[in-house]
Amino acid sequence: MNDKNFKKLPIQLSEKLIAEIKDGNSLFQKPVKENGKPAFVTPINPVTGNGYSAMNAIIMGMKRHDDPRWMSAEAARYAGNWVKKDEQGTLI
Repeated sequence: MNDKNFKKLPIQLSEKLIAEIKDGNSLFQKPVKENGKPAFVTPINPVTGNGYSAMNAIIMGMKRHDDPRWMSAEAARYAGNWVKKDEQGTLI
């Protein structure tokens, strides 16, 4: 992207992580959610079985979903699943 207002993904992640740390609400400060489940579970692609790495794993973990399975909408369709109406993607 050539948009001067668009911050590169590592900068967006850093700023969000710093804000969560300052608020005392980061994955690293609160390793267990209120529902008793771990705050961070390594995200995996259910089609390939591979885990996501580094920055992508942190971005997905910061969404705080209980289910660690992540895939593209296209991969979901190919696997016979459909993304629900009004669902949103995550930039990784």
